[in-house]
Amino acid sequence: MRKIFKRIFVAAISFALTLWTVVAGVIPATICVSAKERISYEQTDVLEDLQGAVINGKEFNLSNYKFNAYKETQVISFVEYCYSYNEETQGNYGLYVYVYNPQGIAFIHSSPLNMIEMAYGGDGNQGYSKYPLEYLDSSTGEDLEGLFYKFKVSLTSEQKQAFLRGLNA
Repeated sequence: MRKIFKRIFVAAISFALTLWTVVAGVIPATICVSAKERISYEQTDVLEDLQGAVINGKEFNLSNYKFNAYKETQVISFVEYCYSYNEETQGNYGLYVYVYNPQGIAFIHSSPLNMIEMAYGGDGNQGYSKYPLEYLDSSTGEDLEGLFYKFKVSLTSEQKQAFLRGLNA
């Protein structure tokens, strides 16, 4: 009697697992995604982006970056985001500039003077060109207001495609 009960129990469990597997395969799974996971890179916080970054060979530490009237404003990080050799996944490709502003200079966010000069390519024939910067974010809070800025390098679709062609080559 015990063997029969054990066989029935194993058969019932096997049937239930098989049914569960079939149902799970037929009905699409719902995946909950938090709002944080859905935001684009342009919407991320400048300080969150810098956490874990390596700057001048050292991991970013906020205590190393204070307001100082004698230090110059400087680019501390230049990020190439979402590059892929696969052309179908290059839609989110972008270049981002992180600026340390120790003097607390009040930037005019929409100024056409906010530009970066750079060259790209490996054959040495490319000259330097200026590209406009689009303001995205700056640090806020006590003792951090305007200490860091995040900009996106504004590329026309032709410039972006030229960059990607150069990278793919």
